[in-house]
Amino acid sequence: MKHNLIYEDDEVEVYLMPSTEELRQMILEMLKKKRALSIKEIHNAFEFPVSEDKIRKILSDLISENRV
Repeated sequence: MKHNLIYEDDEVEVYLMPSTEELRQMILEMLKKKRALSIKEIHNAFEFPVSEDKIRKILSDLISENRV
């Protein structure tokens, strides 16, 4: 998944990182399409750096809210 490209030249690309809420929504959409995903699979789906700890935290919150 790509996010907002804000600058690009021959050597570098700069992206605006999504907020935690945007990440939550992206993860929920992934889980709606394919019910069972590992943290590694979610992590690899993003084309921008997102820590696996952040993904775990979001998943934990979603589980505690009975969203997944």
